[in-house]
Order: sequence, then structure tokens, then C-alpha cells
Amino acid sequence: MKCPECYSSDNRATPLKNPEDCLSNHVQYICSTCGRAICMEGDEREKHGPLSSFGSFNDAMLYLRAAEALFNGPCGIYELTDGAKVFYKIFKDKDGLMNYLLENPEKRCPLGEALHETEEFRPVVEGQIRRLDKEEVEEYLREKEEVDD
Repeated sequence: MKCPECYSSDNRATPLKNPEDCLSNHVQYICSTCGRAICMEGDEREKHGPLSSFGSFNDAMLYLRAAEALFNGPCGIYELTDGAKVFYKIFKDKDGLMNYLLENPEKRCPLGEALHETEEFRPVVEGQIRRLDKEEVEEYLREKEEVDD
């Protein structure tokens, strides 16, 4: 069953890349419903976090809630292409998409609209955005490993 807050059916699906490093060293959004940690600090260069390009729509969905927390509002997932590959990015709105396309003229958004947009934005609650302590990281990784097995 999909979590109504963070949109994932796997409460340990993230982080996708370098989980121990990410959980230990980056600020996380902690889902108050299922407890999933979602990285808030990634960047395009490192290919992780809510502002990255994603290889699949499903991976972008895993970071949608973190993007909403960053932008403090609803967001959308857009399918983009650079001519050679298709990828997905999260933007606050169509203006964000258009600015990105202006800055990256080699990129296109064939549909011109979001594949998915947040229908109902849930404001972030105090304490949901924070660094995990060592014990929380260890427990989360243990639980993630159990789910992956």
C-alpha cells in the first residue's frame, strides 16, 4: 500500500545511492506516516537528491515529497529528453520547468506538462527535516537490509 504522505509502498526505499553515507551525512526528510528517510541535500552533479535527474519515473516519485518540503508546496514530475536519453525531474511548477529549459537548450519536455502533480500538499511538521543520529542510521540500514533480502 502506498504511503499517503511520501508516496512509496516501500518504507525503506531510499536513499537510492550510498545509503549509509547519505543517512549519516545529509539532512533527511522523515515521513511522519511510514518513517522513510528521503535525502534533502543531493545535487545534480552527484546524481542524488530531490533536485537530481532520475532515470525512471518511479525513482523521481521516491523523492517527490522531499522536493515538496524544499519548495514548501506541491510539485510535479516532468519527462525530459536530451535527444539521446529520457530522464525525469521534479519542478515546483511549470515556470521552474521553463527556466530549466531556457538554461539548458539541448533539453526538451515533449509533453509540455507534468506526468504527475501533487494533488494535496501536506505542510511539513517541525522535526521532519533533520539529520539522523548514529543509532537511527544503524536501525534504518538494518531495516533496509531486511526489506532488500
